[in-house]
Amino acid sequence: MKDFSELKVMINLLRRYRGYATTLISLYINSNRPIPDVVSMLRQEWALASNIKDKTTRTHVQNALERIINSIKGISKAPENGLAIFAGFHMINPGNYEWVFHALIPPIPISTFKYICDTSFHTEILESMVKSSDTYGIIVIERGEAVIALLRGNYWEVADKVEFFVPNKHAAGGQSALRYKRQT
Repeated sequence: MKDFSELKVMINLLRRYRGYATTLISLYINSNRPIPDVVSMLRQEWALASNIKDKTTRTHVQNALERIINSIKGISKAPENGLAIFAGFHMINPGNYEWVFHALIPPIPISTFKYICDTSFHTEILESMVKSSDTYGIIVIERGEAVIALLRGNYWEVADKVEFFVPNKHAAGGQSALRYKRQT
């Protein structure tokens, strides 16, 4: 996604899809999450999905998980802004299903990892990116380092981290040395 207008169109498209039972998967991967860990978690979910009693739901969830795994296992690292994947079988009418798969890189970094299986795609994270919100600058200064970050809505992004030398306080000496000497 290059801009917010494309993201709005995608959100509106994703909102229209409805699944039979909980067959639509929303997966948000932040840039810090290793892809092999995500693949491992999805394989565990695939094994858990074998316990679903309804045959249609079970096969749809397992097929969606397999396709997601196959699409991301070749990726060594998540993109800088993270990755959002929406996959599953959209119910056109009872008994008639259509495969849906959308993978996108949002314009603002995803700050969390989420896996949701439901009757609709969860686009709340993307929607919060689109909402117009003010941007605030945050500066945190500690001894020897400072961090400069931007806060946009619910998302923050570290802009810069600065390290600098701050000398320690003196234990004794200077003008107070004579006063300390008189007290003893």
